[in-house]
Amino acid sequence: MAEKTPSIVGRNVRRLRESRGMSGNALAKAAGMAQSQVWDLEAGRTQNPTAPVLQALARALGVTVDELLREDPPGTLMGKESEMPQGATDTAAKSERTS
Repeated sequence: MAEKTPSIVGRNVRRLRESRGMSGNALAKAAGMAQSQVWDLEAGRTQNPTAPVLQALARALGVTVDELLREDPPGTLMGKESEMPQGATDTAAKSERTS
């Protein structure tokens, strides 16, 4: 069976959860749902969560439902630069110039 690709919501939930240092279990408890629901969403087994699930996840993560649905460019987290080591982008740019 082919692996599913997580939806935008699944990717955003995982990114937000990890950026807050939360486990899947902690998020599930905070959202009042089963841990398997969080895992299924993040893994792509659930592609279209219901409105109540989105609202519970958004509340538990401290964001709006719109933020869970937003498709951000790679390397960003809800419109902000991702957590990258200072100078990581400078190093990449320098190596491109010297190649």
